[in-house]
Amino acid sequence: MQTNLKNKRFYFKIHDYKTKETKKYPIIAMNIEEATQICYSNYFPGRMDDSYDILSIKEISKSYYSSIVRKGGFPVNRGVKAPLLEVDIRSAMANTNSNRAAAKYLNVGWKRYRRWAKSYTNSQGKTLYEEQKNRAGTGIAKPWSRTPMSEIIEGKHPKYNKRNFKNRLISEGYKEEECHTCGFDSRRPSDNRVPLVLHWEDGDSTNHKLENLSLMCLNCKFLYHEGADSRYIQSQLKKGKTDDRDWNDELSDDVYEQLRNM
Repeated sequence: MQTNLKNKRFYFKIHDYKTKETKKYPIIAMNIEEATQICYSNYFPGRMDDSYDILSIKEISKSYYSSIVRKGGFPVNRGVKAPLLEVDIRSAMANTNSNRAAAKYLNVGWKRYRRWAKSYTNSQGKTLYEEQKNRAGTGIAKPWSRTPMSEIIEGKHPKYNKRNFKNRLISEGYKEEECHTCGFDSRRPSDNRVPLVLHWEDGDSTNHKLENLSLMCLNCKFLYHEGADSRYIQSQLKKGKTDDRDWNDELSDDVYEQLRNM
């Protein structure tokens, strides 16, 4: 109904005995008699009985009327929340797979959604809340789950990410966070982790059995297991940076100790 200078603004405070709720309904009309007719025809069509009572009728200001209409007909500053319409709940149900998802879709609280969903029924007499129940979680995306470590160790996932595998060996208690050769356990200030690399004793990086795995610091990894075959040495050789030393010769224990203490 178009407003004009002669129109007045009212709200009707009505208690509905069927729903056992008291609500406030905003009306724009020329006078109180016209406002009453509009209230009956718009909010209680065909219910000329004792199932509801008009508790009060008040003429209100334009600003207060706007605050009521803006929230679906119920003033926020009086602590009364707007109802969830059946059409909105059905729309949410059509776009989601559970009641909680429907509440999130409507951007309302779970308890508020449940209350209104239980107040509407379908053609079979079943509430919309019951209709949308999905205890089995059908159609709902499941959270990502980790591959069990037992399966990785048994060799069922030979291509499992090596960095994640090393981190899980430490975090899940399979290996101590220290070098298994020299006991190095100093932590980096940047991330509070010990700089370690995962080593496969037989050289097969797909063999994830615990007895074939060890954690080593970078120094021990280079000294004892890579040496002249390390990627660093090979890259230097390709660049022509050679000297008179034979990198393939076995280093003495004194040289090992000196290098470890550098």
